[in-house]
Amino acid sequence: MSGAGTVIYLLLLVGLAFIPAYIASGKGYSFGGFYAFGFFLFLPALIVSLVLEDKTAAEEREESLRKEISRLRQDINSRPFGETNGKDLDRERIDPICRQCGHQNEAGTKYCTKCGAMLARIQKSEEAVCPKCRDEINDGDGFCGSCGWDLTKKEPGPVLVSTVNGQVVCPECGTAQMSNRLICYKCGTKFEYR
Repeated sequence: MSGAGTVIYLLLLVGLAFIPAYIASGKGYSFGGFYAFGFFLFLPALIVSLVLEDKTAAEEREESLRKEISRLRQDINSRPFGETNGKDLDRERIDPICRQCGHQNEAGTKYCTKCGAMLARIQKSEEAVCPKCRDEINDGDGFCGSCGWDLTKKEPGPVLVSTVNGQVVCPECGTAQMSNRLICYKCGTKFEYR
């Protein structure tokens, strides 16, 4: 390369390096850093500067999330231990002792694993609930919004299942069960064995 060609090539590099540096500086990144990057590796610097996220928008989003987390922590810490906002746990407070057979069930089960009876809620409320999943429903609903149960039926009937290696997989929720269970401990589907 001749002396004039080298000078033109260097001037071209100097001029082109401004493009990624200008784009990156508009997004909150270092002009000098991207100028050096663009001078030595123009195309990669251009691509990186184009795909970079705007730093100021990311910082604003991060600050917004920090404020929300701080607000939630203050809300949680201001409550006495065990108290909730009243929405999340009222439906799930279920007595683990079956009122029909007296069997002590595992915590979190909605139906007795011995006799299949629906376990009683500790705090009864007046709102309507789905007979299958016990989630809240509105008067006049045809189907449960949570599990899809046809609300015109009174109680969910048993589902025909087969055992594989001593285990039953609930066809409704996919939870593995022991073969002696009459009902799914997670969703309450009644089983009828082949």
